[in-house]
Amino acid sequence: MKKLLVVAIAAMVTTSAFAQKSMVRMYGWDAGDRASSFDFSTFSDDVDGAESSDMRIAINYAYAITNAFQIGLTYDSKKETTEGDVDAGSYTKTGLSFYYNMDKKVNDTCYLGLHYNMTSYADDITGSSSQDGDKQTDIVLEYGHRFAVGSAWGFDLAFSPAVMYTMSTFTPDAGGDDVKSTSLSWNFLKFDVLF
Repeated sequence: MKKLLVVAIAAMVTTSAFAQKSMVRMYGWDAGDRASSFDFSTFSDDVDGAESSDMRIAINYAYAITNAFQIGLTYDSKKETTEGDVDAGSYTKTGLSFYYNMDKKVNDTCYLGLHYNMTSYADDITGSSSQDGDKQTDIVLEYGHRFAVGSAWGFDLAFSPAVMYTMSTFTPDAGGDDVKSTSLSWNFLKFDVLF
């Protein structure tokens, strides 16, 4: 019991010492894919003798260097397998993010974001687990506002609607020309957890 109390006190001290320095973003509900920003899940099934499994890890983390500037990392990996073969829907995305908070604070502020993401898609259903198929790079410009919603257990929740302008370049593994595209999206159901 003493050890549990010491761990709980250490966790509270650590949380309060770094209050409002860390941030995890959660979004994608508008598009029906909340797992694109924060997810740790696994699923397996055996239908008609065909074993299949899905494993998903997704996290968007940012750290406040100062109250005005944040730097972040994105990691999103999805692996789908059917009877041991990697499915073409498998991919790995890594990225860097930079934020400028206009009111020189992390919460209750307008902010600008710049994101650079690289995605590698599985080649095909070949049984290989390598991610050496098609590739995509995204440069995303973001403008949003964080509205404080409430606090609990050392965590602050912020409602953070944002507008995102995405410039993408898709490079097919089979060769050919790169495909460039742009999109404008409004992420209304977006939340940031600050701690």
